[in-house]
Parts: sequence; structure tokens; C-alpha cells
Amino acid sequence: MTTLIESMETPVDNLLGLFLYAALFILITGLIMSLLLHFIPNSLSRTLKSFIVGIAVFSSLFFWWYLIVV
Repeated sequence: MTTLIESMETPVDNLLGLFLYAALFILITGLIMSLLLHFIPNSLSRTLKSFIVGIAVFSSLFFWWYLIVV
């Protein structure tokens, strides 16, 4: 557990920290978008909802790249 905490403190110095932050960005974005599309009443197809969630996840990865790496 201490290895995970230490890697999260300095994510740019090690690969584990980068992957943990990327996984957190993906999980949080996917969860928020899925909940929004589930609870907001709309008549979108399942394919379109998955496409919207996918675009949100990829854009959050680009945001993560500029926030953490660059």
C-alpha cells in the first residue's frame, strides 16, 4: 500500500503513478458520463450512449496527458 501512495505522490517520476492517475481519470469520467446518460431521460440508442461515453473518456485522457505529463 505504501508503494501505491508513494507512486501517487510523484506520478511523473514513475510509470505506476502515471497508470494509476490514468485509470482514475478513465473510471471517474466513465462513471460520471454513464450516470448522467442513465438518469437524464432521453431516447438515445445504446450505441450512441456508448459513443458519447467513449468520447468523454478519450478527451479526459488527453486532459490527463496535458495535466500530468506535459
